[in-house]
Amino acid sequence: MQKNGLVDLEALRAAVTDKTVVRLDHGGEQRDAASSSRSPRSARSVREKKAFFHTDAAQGVGKIPLDVEAMNIDLMSISGHKIYGPKGIGQRSTCAASRAC
Repeated sequence: MQKNGLVDLEALRAAVTDKTVVRLDHGGEQRDAASSSRSPRSARSVREKKAFFHTDAAQGVGKIPLDVEAMNIDLMSISGHKIYGPKGIGQRSTCAASRAC
C-alpha cells in the first residue's frame, strides 16, 4: 500500500504466488474513482501469478460500476442489506471466465 492509500502494483506482483487469494474492498462513496480504476490492474497482476482475485463489493455495489469481466474479478461478494435486501443475505459471484468455477 502506498502512502496515498493506493495499491503498490510492484509490491503486489512480488508478494503474490499461485497459492494466493487477493481480496480488495470497494468502499463506494469512501473511495475515489482513481482507486477503483486501479482494480483491473491489480487483478491482472494477481492473474499473472495464477492466483485468484476476490473483491468485497458490499459498499460499492450500486454506487460505482462493477464489471467482473472488465475488472478481472474471479470472485465478488455483496451484502443484501446494502441494496435494500434483508440483513444476513449476501451473494458470492464467480466469474464465468474464471478458473474459480
